[in-house]
Amino acid sequence: MSLIAGLISKRDEDVTSELLRMLKGSRGVMGDAYGIATPDGVETFDDSPEFASNPSSIALGYKFNKVMPTDQPQPIQQTDMSLAINGRIWGSDDPTELVFADLVEKDPERGLRSLIEGYDGSCAAVVLKGDDFIAGRDRVGVVPLYCGESDRLVGIASNRKMLWMLGLQPIRVEPGHIVELSTTGFRVNKVKGMECPCSVAMSLDEAVGLLDRRLAESASRMSRGLVNSSLGFSGGIDSTLLAYYLNRGGTKPSLVCVGVEGSADFGAADEAAESLGLPIAIEIHGADEIREDLDEVLLSVEEADPMKVGVALPLLWVAEKASGAGSRVVFSGTGSDELFGGYARYVEEYVSTGDSVRETMLRDLISASEVNYERDFKVCADLGVELRLPYTDGDLISLGLSMPTSLKLPKKTDQPRKIVLRALAERLGLPREVANRPKKAIQYSTGVAKALEKLSKAEGLSVPGYLRVRFEKLRNSL
Repeated sequence: MSLIAGLISKRDEDVTSELLRMLKGSRGVMGDAYGIATPDGVETFDDSPEFASNPSSIALGYKFNKVMPTDQPQPIQQTDMSLAINGRIWGSDDPTELVFADLVEKDPERGLRSLIEGYDGSCAAVVLKGDDFIAGRDRVGVVPLYCGESDRLVGIASNRKMLWMLGLQPIRVEPGHIVELSTTGFRVNKVKGMECPCSVAMSLDEAVGLLDRRLAESASRMSRGLVNSSLGFSGGIDSTLLAYYLNRGGTKPSLVCVGVEGSADFGAADEAAESLGLPIAIEIHGADEIREDLDEVLLSVEEADPMKVGVALPLLWVAEKASGAGSRVVFSGTGSDELFGGYARYVEEYVSTGDSVRETMLRDLISASEVNYERDFKVCADLGVELRLPYTDGDLISLGLSMPTSLKLPKKTDQPRKIVLRALAERLGLPREVANRPKKAIQYSTGVAKALEKLSKAEGLSVPGYLRVRFEKLRNSL
């Protein structure tokens, strides 16, 4: 997946060499092409360039990894501006970068606002005009974006690493926000966020019918034009439904199930794949591989959080398998739990306090960008793979938020959660074992959490302490 980086000098000094350093130091796979834009024009290179032809105190860079046949290197030059977009605008037959170029042609700020308010997408975008940048993220927030400044530089980037290496302290640009960067620093403005609509009265049958249509549409939009794709697959309700809809729509994803030896996911995933008639690769990873892969995961996640690392390791293995098989797109069922009630604590709150749990679920859905989506996107991006999350589709989110809580959560803590998803699986004729399989967090179902505990204990440290020591060593080496 591609990466964006931009720099402004506060002292009117050339920043192109430092911008190149950011692109080279972004780690991960090599780009298929690289681009640099300054007020004097755009240069594109097949390989990582050693220098830029046009010294400038402001520059926008792009590390390009081709995912779709229509993808083109960026930045794009347009009249008096240059622009770059990372991610996708869903539902258009035109390439994302051209849709965005049309939006910002007359007024970059108005175009970015239009993108955030009126389009369904998973993207972050930056426009260079004159001596300033203006940038923004979609309101769901799958694709990350960070900005930062020092006494001599103002920067923006797709990950923290590129800012750290120049001594800039990254500040996360929130989803649905626009940020303006100039020689005086940066200013952030909120455009649009997620809001919880009133609950709409509907029966379970009605909800299942609506959900059937929305999931089919989301899978179709996010798989349009794909020839080769993979799906992280556990055999649980979320990934099995995605596999069903992708397959029904003509995209036959390669299913990938990963874990350490003895993982509970292997048997369930194999049975679910057989019921769908889709090929599956089951990948068993040992403690030595976890030890070897841990540095790569920590650099991608960019923090030493045990939960994030425990989830990111299995995704790294899925993305590696996908990339090795020639796939540049990985689908994941992330986003379903916050929308349809996958966590046990939701039931506990629902039983205790009733419908106030809707506010908790909305807060979790909003924070899922920082807690889940960005982590997973960066892991895939560092391998040149694009992450797609059909459960984050805008129309699907609107439907899920409007559903009565009683169609998601039971009134007893020992009963299955995500009621409407399980009812949908039964209507589609999926195996009962899939529809009724209890949810277990991926770091536990794959066995990764236990393996990390053993590694940490062997070093005489707790898991948080062990990860923190390794991460700080890596960060200091940037």
